Amino acid sequence: MRKTLTAAEAIAPGKLTKREHFRKYFLFGMRRSRMHPHARLVGHDLMWRASHATGQMSPNLQPSTQDLALATGLTVGQVDVALAALHSRGWVRFRVLKEGPRAGQRVSDLVIPAAVLEDIRVMGRKHASNRISR
Repeated sequence: MRKTLTAAEAIAPGKLTKREHFRKYFLFGMRRSRMHPHARLVGHDLMWRASHATGQMSPNLQPSTQDLALATGLTVGQVDVALAALHSRGWVRFRVLKEGPRAGQRVSDLVIPAAVLEDIRVMGRKHASNRISR
């Protein structure tokens, strides 16, 4: 039986194991999410800009809302709403740089919410047991 998570625990960043690949799990989670298609589109675009292993985006490669609008074909307003949805559901985390030439700049990173990561793991175990039992 699975533990019931509080809302804060559910959207907290999940912790990947050494055998789990960030980009694969992020992509699968995005595809399964029930978010608006615009939010998923922006999430996919950000995924390709982020590190495939960690989801962190380099401070000098942070896209503006105008960049994301051009890349996705959405308006700047739609991108703003999509980013807010991604943040409120735990897919994007904002942090402020503390050192270096960009100190004080707010940057974003991608994360996989804990509840989504657990669902992906459960599905993977079910899929693995189906393959073995055939």
